[in-house]
Amino acid sequence: MLILLLIEKKGKVPGKLKQFFRYGIPASIIEELRILGRIKIESEGKKAYIILIDDAPTNEPILDGILSEIINFHNTGGTLKLAKYLKILGNKKRKWQEQLWTDLEIKGIIRNKKGKYFLTQTEMKEKLEQEIKDVVGHKIEPDETQKAIIGFFKHTRQLRFVTKKSDRDKQWVNSLTKDCLVPKIFARHVLMPAAVKRVGKMVSIAGAAGGQISSAGSQFSSSVSGAGKNLTSVTYGGKTWGGIQAKKTLKPSTFKSSGIGRSPGDSILKGVKKVKEKRSKKKEE
Repeated sequence: MLILLLIEKKGKVPGKLKQFFRYGIPASIIEELRILGRIKIESEGKKAYIILIDDAPTNEPILDGILSEIINFHNTGGTLKLAKYLKILGNKKRKWQEQLWTDLEIKGIIRNKKGKYFLTQTEMKEKLEQEIKDVVGHKIEPDETQKAIIGFFKHTRQLRFVTKKSDRDKQWVNSLTKDCLVPKIFARHVLMPAAVKRVGKMVSIAGAAGGQISSAGSQFSSSVSGAGKNLTSVTYGGKTWGGIQAKKTLKPSTFKSSGIGRSPGDSILKGVKKVKEKRSKKKEE
């Protein structure tokens, strides 16, 4: 999945697939443990559970790390919900991406160049892509790994990264992926809620910023009547001056000093408060 998603020219995975990448990696690890016969997934209505069936190590450090967690949980006698566990595994602190990139680098599949990753054998990606195209085009029967990969891309609507619509046998792909339980649960109960949460957070931030700007604007609004020699009045900071006073008030230095100076991390309202305090102090002096 990493190799298929990798944009070779840029040496990274597309930014818009950040959430897919974050949660998809642990989901693919769970699916691989299922394919290797270490666990099975049992569904009960809309929920699915991870059941340990073999605790023999796989001799792959990343897989065995997850397997040991499942074994420990199994020994407590509890039930391990698939969606909940995938969310836990998707925690940023886990950093699965870095572990897998390092693993691929050790195996000589990729090389790391200043935080960017490039395939050492471009024909490997071409071969993978061709295999996926042949499977979705119903030209060859898939093995379990190919079926799982297509399941992840299909259920998350990212199959376009591998094949065009015209190259797919839609009915075949649907029948092929209908029983892909891990990709299905991952897409519906992990990836989609994460995307909704992210959008909600962005809307909240935008609303808060809009409120701050509006508040700051109302406290520092200014309006001028007349122009040049015919200037009649100026309103600034809730006070109005007329005639000569207005002209003095409109000195460039006055408006320059009225800018909202902010330190990194300060809100606009804090900046407003700082300006007020500075003016008050200057007036007293």
